[in-house]
Amino acid sequence: MRSTGNVPPTNAAPPEKPWSIALDKLELADHRVGITDRGTTPAVELGLADLKASVRDVRTDGKKPWPFDASFRVVQGGRFTARGRVAHDGRTADAMLKLTQLALTPAQPYVARSADVVLRSGEVSSTGKLTYRAGAESPSVTYTGSADVERLVVMEADIADPVLAWKSLHAETIRFGLGADRLEIDEVRVGDLDGRLVIFQDKTLNLAKLMKPGATAQNTAPAPPTPSALPTTTTGREPSPAFPVRIGRVRLDNSSMNFADLSLVLPFATRIHTLNGAVAGLGSDPNGRATVKLDGQVDEFGSVKVDGSMSALQPKVFTDIAVIFRNVPMSTLSPYSATFAGRRIEAGTMNLDLEYKVDRSELQGENKVVLERFKLGARVESAGAMKLPLDLAIAILTDSDGRINVAVPVRGNVDHPEFSYGHVLWQALVTVITKVATAPFRALGALFGGSGEERMEAVAFEPGRDVVPPPEREKLKRVGEVLGKRPQLKVTVHGGYDAKLDGEALRARHVREDLARRLGVTLKPGEDPGPVAFDDVKTQRALEAMLRERGRDKAVDEAMARYEKSSGKKAERASAVLALVGRGSGDRALYEAFYRQLVEMAPLAESEVTELAKRRGEATVRALNESSGAAAGRAEVGAPEAAGGADRKGISSRLELGAVGS
Repeated sequence: MRSTGNVPPTNAAPPEKPWSIALDKLELADHRVGITDRGTTPAVELGLADLKASVRDVRTDGKKPWPFDASFRVVQGGRFTARGRVAHDGRTADAMLKLTQLALTPAQPYVARSADVVLRSGEVSSTGKLTYRAGAESPSVTYTGSADVERLVVMEADIADPVLAWKSLHAETIRFGLGADRLEIDEVRVGDLDGRLVIFQDKTLNLAKLMKPGATAQNTAPAPPTPSALPTTTTGREPSPAFPVRIGRVRLDNSSMNFADLSLVLPFATRIHTLNGAVAGLGSDPNGRATVKLDGQVDEFGSVKVDGSMSALQPKVFTDIAVIFRNVPMSTLSPYSATFAGRRIEAGTMNLDLEYKVDRSELQGENKVVLERFKLGARVESAGAMKLPLDLAIAILTDSDGRINVAVPVRGNVDHPEFSYGHVLWQALVTVITKVATAPFRALGALFGGSGEERMEAVAFEPGRDVVPPPEREKLKRVGEVLGKRPQLKVTVHGGYDAKLDGEALRARHVREDLARRLGVTLKPGEDPGPVAFDDVKTQRALEAMLRERGRDKAVDEAMARYEKSSGKKAERASAVLALVGRGSGDRALYEAFYRQLVEMAPLAESEVTELAKRRGEATVRALNESSGAAAGRAEVGAPEAAGGADRKGISSRLELGAVGS
């Protein structure tokens, strides 16, 4: 018997042909659809009307794609149309899409899940080409086109103030893809943007208060994981890369922002408007850097410019931004001065150059502040205000043109938990003010090109004298020049004295004046009697007479005994007989010892030393006024005071700088 298992039957039927479908047109016209999402409160309802769809030239042979059209009107606002071709097996499709003025307000329940805001208005439109390709592993979807969001207004839920609004937003040349993931936009242009930023009394931001923390977790409970869904290991697992995004440029046209700080003692508010410019190079690349260039107006006559670059995703790694304010009215900053320094600002304008330079979390900035016609106002009670000598600092820093020009370097680590750029800048400014006020002459020396090391803060007098020496007059001339360049500055002279050195010098002068009278010398008021001629016989006889009068009859003999004991030689007094022929003693040292004893014995009133200090103050003021007309009316005599560190080279009279009117 032979096997016939591999031999086909002679009467087998031919294979059947697959079904073939040919349809000229399949059309759906004038339908309505209602969509309701009850997962939100209130439910989201969307109505689609005038729904039309058609497919033409339907053939199952796969030779040609099927042309299709679709359109509908959104009852709440908007219209959608699509026209394209799709393959018979659905693996490829191309379509031109057009979305016109789709109302955003129906999305309010979704927005309310995350923020206490109300979508008051807004419409989105887009035109572009959609392409779909089925791949071996995953499909590829691309969309190329443009989009517009117009008349957007987002309000706070509790008040009728807009948080964010704009007239138009246009995104040009959008390239979006899935499969080969990417989102690229050549330019986003925003027109008439208007925003509001508020710092409340508790120092929180209005934007932070509007957000609802944990809203997603409250609305959607996570499903328990199934055993198969549990991960077996995390070893070697790397985080998914960020979705690639690149935006060539974001341009702002005629934009504005209201800013208010309610945390200050005096609430502060200002408006930046007519803001124009662009931010270029935004994207998801962590190594990419965005470039910023903006300019706008502050209040009525001020301006602001922003220029620089930064890492958009990692600003702490790299930031180099300059913010320049010009002609900003200082009165608007009065709340800040009241809060931090306890003073209002009465008048003035500010030019401010701020540098935000961050390199690997380390901040370095060389900020410059120029104040024009700056004037402090009344004091304001503020618990956190620092006790700063503002009047003196301002008087020192204000030049003859009414301008204050200072550099404020700032340093810090932005990773520090308590880091705040505003706090760092304020602390730097406090440091500048404190240094200026505590060492004013050093500050002035640096401001006028000197080292600041020279002791310009005191005038040195010889012990017992009230005449300003020539070197000190030169110093006072420089001080007068400084007063001429600092019209808000005054100087108070505190005449100095040293009880020991000045007392000894005053007693010596009294002795020399008495000696001059005895010798028949006529002195003018205040005239110094000059040195003592110890070799002159008349002087020797007069010194002996004075010693007998102020001591007792044996005073001369006792003085001679002390001299002989200290010098180790016999004293030689002037002979009365030889005095008749003009010959005196040759022992000069003896009469010098008599003179010293007379000085020690000379009486001195306690007030004489302080009166000397007062005359020194008056002499210094006269010298200042004579050296510089600018000092007139701004130099005054203060209370006398004991001089510190005095020696026979000089007794210092202190110069104290202060603000005019203080």
